[in-house]
Amino acid sequence: CFTPPTKRSIPLSSSLTSHTRKFLAYYDNPLNFHLTEDLLSYLKCQNMFCVGHDREFRPIIYMYPLRVKEADLDRFGASSRFYSSVLQKYWLKKYHVENWNIILDLENAGITNFPLKAMKSMTEVSSLAFCGRLNKMLILNPSFFFFGLWKLIKVFLHADTLAKIIFVK
Repeated sequence: CFTPPTKRSIPLSSSLTSHTRKFLAYYDNPLNFHLTEDLLSYLKCQNMFCVGHDREFRPIIYMYPLRVKEADLDRFGASSRFYSSVLQKYWLKKYHVENWNIILDLENAGITNFPLKAMKSMTEVSSLAFCGRLNKMLILNPSFFFFGLWKLIKVFLHADTLAKIIFVK
């Protein structure tokens, strides 16, 4: 079982930003670092798995957000939190390997079946607890609809983040 970081000694004051409060609450919740039978069975569905590493030994995470059912969004979020925590603890090494690559297979999702809620769940987890860990993101099989949506989304993203995202048709 993955052990969470030690308890912090910083009090939750009202002067902290909401993002910082969410981050501290995330690390205070031991369920984010505990593998339950439910999470194990969900991870075996292989909506998210590691396919190896690149030349710099950064792990490559492969994800199928379209396969995440709406009823399983909580399990998907919990399993991605746990899986990312395990990768961070056992694959990443300070000053040597500090980030990862993600391959996001959209499987030509169109306007009717686009996995927006799964993408939102994944983004919330990574931006809160694993900020700065993304090296590259390859988005495979984007549909024509996605490129229209992308034009709206990319306006809100930082240039450094945009440089990390690559589309592969």
